[in-house]
Amino acid sequence: VFEAGSYSVTKLEWSGTITVQGSLGNLYQCGQVFYLDRKPNAPQRIALLLEHLIFCAEGSSETETRQTHIVQPEETTLYPAIPSSQAQQMLQKWLTFFNLGQTRPLPFFAKTSLAAAEAYGKKQSWEDALNKARESYHGNKVSKGQKDYTEVELVFGDEDAGPIEGVLFRRLTEELLAPLLDAVENSQSAEKAV
Repeated sequence: VFEAGSYSVTKLEWSGTITVQGSLGNLYQCGQVFYLDRKPNAPQRIALLLEHLIFCAEGSSETETRQTHIVQPEETTLYPAIPSSQAQQMLQKWLTFFNLGQTRPLPFFAKTSLAAAEAYGKKQSWEDALNKARESYHGNKVSKGQKDYTEVELVFGDEDAGPIEGVLFRRLTEELLAPLLDAVENSQSAEKAV
């Protein structure tokens, strides 16, 4: 077992310079390991994906691999290593949108965005992704849609067109979540084929 390591991602630039600093915990010889008592919900999944992305972007040699293991009662999920340079490029996009989000609300909703990104990854069809996003955002008889969440209503409630119908929602899905899911899932498929 390794002590919690500190990470410092290479300086990432857009209209200025930003350095990401913090610490990574849960480091073991086999990589990063998270123990969960239940299946993660959408915000937790995105947080785990981002921790994996930072872990891969950081690239230190404290562990033998850059894999992340998510251990749950019924299953273990493996996020394979993403090459450091690719992870840094992906992280830079996340930070660019984070910077934009400091100046205006972004139409990024964990459950809805993740549903759209997963649908987009299956067929590379924005229409399929948007239909899945609409289903998650508007809800149905069985589950409440994200548009009815108090925080979403407060920020986006007065918009004529729903926030998931705009170009920014599409960009957030196609440029952030879809590539991250693709990097994790394609690597898993390649490993299973070997």
